[in-house]
Amino acid sequence: MATSSPSVLWHGKKSIVESLESLFISGTSCDITFIVGDKRTRIDAHKFILVCRSPVFSVMFEGPLAEKDAVVIPDIPAAIFHIFLRYLYTDCIRLTLENAAPLLDLSRKYWLDILATKCETYLLERVSSTNAHEMLEQAIIFVIDSVRMKCLKILEYDFIHENEPLDLDNEFYPNTSKIFMEYRNMAEKTCDKYRALLMWLKGENDLNSKKVVPFCKDSTDGKKSLLECLGEMFKCSTRSDVIFVVGEKMKRIHAHRLILISRSPVFYAMFEGHLAAKGEIILSETSAKSFHLFLRYLYTDEFRLRPKEAVAVYDIARMFCVDRYYSDMTRNITLHNVCRYLEQAHTFRSARLQARCFKWFVKNPIDVILTPAFGDLCSSCMISLVEADIFWVSEEVVCEAIVFWAEKECERLGLKLTHVNQRKILGDLADRIPFPVMDNYVFDKSKGSPGRNRRWAFYNVPCLVNNTMTTYRTQNETK
Repeated sequence: MATSSPSVLWHGKKSIVESLESLFISGTSCDITFIVGDKRTRIDAHKFILVCRSPVFSVMFEGPLAEKDAVVIPDIPAAIFHIFLRYLYTDCIRLTLENAAPLLDLSRKYWLDILATKCETYLLERVSSTNAHEMLEQAIIFVIDSVRMKCLKILEYDFIHENEPLDLDNEFYPNTSKIFMEYRNMAEKTCDKYRALLMWLKGENDLNSKKVVPFCKDSTDGKKSLLECLGEMFKCSTRSDVIFVVGEKMKRIHAHRLILISRSPVFYAMFEGHLAAKGEIILSETSAKSFHLFLRYLYTDEFRLRPKEAVAVYDIARMFCVDRYYSDMTRNITLHNVCRYLEQAHTFRSARLQARCFKWFVKNPIDVILTPAFGDLCSSCMISLVEADIFWVSEEVVCEAIVFWAEKECERLGLKLTHVNQRKILGDLADRIPFPVMDNYVFDKSKGSPGRNRRWAFYNVPCLVNNTMTTYRTQNETK
C-alpha cells in the first residue's frame, strides 16, 4: 500500500475530518484495495473506516469469512465509488443531478441510510417541469419511488393543464396510463419529450416486481454521522489494535492505530516504519482519566471539559504535538472561567495559556475581577497578574481587587477576617498595592462609606504600608 511522509499531512493542526481525508487521499496505511468499474481502477481504503460506517462492510471484513484479497466491483463507475468512499471518511459530499441517483443506489447497497436520505432529498428538491422526463428515467433505473411519483405528477399535469400552476400536494392521479395512451398519436417530436414516461408505462409490470434491497433496520451504523461512529468505535473498543497501560493503577485503554497516526506526528513515528512500537504502550506518569479524555478528543474533536480537565488534557496534547487542541481549548475560555484557566496554566506551567488568559484581563478587567473565580486564584497567580501590570483600570480598582482576594483567601483557609491575617495572606503582595499614587478622595469616601469600613481599617494597619504610604495617609487625615 502507498505510504506518504507525515511532514506534509500530519502536523497536529487538522481536525479529525481533515486528518482522515488526508489519509484517504494519500493512501497512507491502507489495508484494502477495491478494483472498480470497467477500467478496473484501483482505489485504496482503510477497513477501520469502512467497518465503522457500514454494516455491509462490517460483514465483508469481519469474521472467518472476511474478504482478504482485493474486492472487485465491476458494476459501479470508479468516479462514483470514489465519491462514496470520500463521504465515508469526511461526511462531506457535493451532489449533482448526475451523481445523486447512482450514489443513492450505492448507499442502499451498503446500507448507509444517512447518505441515501441526503441523495433522495436532493433529487426531490430539484425535480421540475423542465427535467421531469430525464429524472423519471433515472428514477426508474435506480428504483427511486418518491422521485418517480413526483416526476409523474408533473408530467401528467403537463398533459392536462399545460402551463397552469402545478399543485404537487395533490394525490397521485391513478389514470396516467389512460391519459398517456390518448396522446400516443402526437407528433414524433412532441412524443420525444415523454419518452421517459413511455418507458415507465412499458415496464410497469416488471418494475412492480423488482425487489429493492432494504435498508438495515437492526443496525444503527448506517444512520450515524462520521463522528458518532468514531465515538462508538472508541467507546466499545471494536477492532482496536493498540493498548495503552496508563497511570499508577496501570489501566488498560484500547485505541486504533489509524486514528492515532492521523492526528499526531508523535503517534505516527511510534507506529509506522521498521521501528514501530509493538505490544502495550506504558504511560505510567500520565493520568488515566486525562489520557482517556485526550483519546476521545482525537476521535471526535469533541470539547466539553471543565478547565481543570481541559488543561490536564492540554498537557498531554503538548506531549503528542496535537496543536489543534490548544485552539479548541482557548475558544472555550469565557469571562466566567478565565480565572480557572489561569490557575491551571500556573499548575501545568503553561506560559502560552497564561498569556492568553492575561488578554482577558486586559480587555475586560473589571468584569473578570468581579467574577467569583477571581477570589480563588492562588497567591502566585495574583503576584503574576500585578507584576504583569495588565490592569488598565484605576489604582483604586486594583487595590479593591487585591483586598477582595485576601478576604476570600482567609475564608478558604478558615482564618478569622482580621487585618493581621489579611496581611499574612498577602505577604509581599501587600507592598505592590499602589497606595502612593491613589488620590485623596479614595480614602475620604472610604472612611465615610459603611461598606468600606473593614477595608479602610485594613488600609490603616501600620505594618501594611511603607513609609511613603504612612506619610500620605497622615497628610490626608490632617486635611
